[in-house]
Amino acid sequence: MDSKVENVLIRGSAVGAFGASVGLVLATFRPGSSIPFYTASMGANYAIFGYTYFSFLELYQGQRVELPEAYKAYDTDVNRHMKHIASGASTGFLWSTIFAGPKKGILG
Repeated sequence: MDSKVENVLIRGSAVGAFGASVGLVLATFRPGSSIPFYTASMGANYAIFGYTYFSFLELYQGQRVELPEAYKAYDTDVNRHMKHIASGASTGFLWSTIFAGPKKGILG
């Protein structure tokens, strides 16, 4: 299997496991709530967002941002941060557009 796909699957699954544990804790403290439902639904939601985010991050890994001369010394850090910012923005845009429609996805 390709290492990029493997990275996405491992990281997305880890985020999903974290979400499942958050759902377990949340259901434990809420009286009358279904523990398996909270665990499964929050785990699935976190995993879907994690897979999407890390897919975009792997997509942007080969991209470089051209910076003004003043920022050339910080080139590596800025490019790394920009990839994470672009991945988060792309994930948020995609899922908000899918669930809330284009008027919520495209702000302004």
